[in-house]
Amino acid sequence: AGQRVPTDFANVVWKRIARQDPALLMQYTQSAVPAVARAAALAIAACDHPAAADSALASFGEASPVAQTALLEGICLIRASSCPPLLSAARGSSDPAVRATALTVASSNPEWLTEETIGSALHDPDVNVVRAALTVLEDRSAKGFETDLAILLKLGHEDVQERALRSLARAGSRQAG
Repeated sequence: AGQRVPTDFANVVWKRIARQDPALLMQYTQSAVPAVARAAALAIAACDHPAAADSALASFGEASPVAQTALLEGICLIRASSCPPLLSAARGSSDPAVRATALTVASSNPEWLTEETIGSALHDPDVNVVRAALTVLEDRSAKGFETDLAILLKLGHEDVQERALRSLARAGSRQAG
């Protein structure tokens, strides 16, 4: 235990490895240790290797949820042109945190965030993804989502009901009344 490698040193080494071949680190994105999976994903996303996004997309489904989130945020921030395929993969993830992150990342670019994406997120089985969709709607018009929001008024989560009601009121819907 007294001979542990400092985290900063490991990150520097992993970034150097990723600059040579990001695929070498993909196996670490599957680690059961969240810090290891996240560090490997961030090294891949930030390595500035031309194949980094392709490596991330090819192994995205096998990566741990923590690594998927880090890959999604990092690749979309650094290589915006490589983001849409990762967003598509993230929306199909079984982990709600990854789906919510995909929605949040997509909201940063109007071309990535479609009405279909918001609509499906409003009906997601996980309430945290629904909350993320409502957060996205706070910054844009809720027109066209009135029926979806009216359904949310019947859910048992008071905060979701309140936020749906606010969105309906901003849309000028009679269902808000």
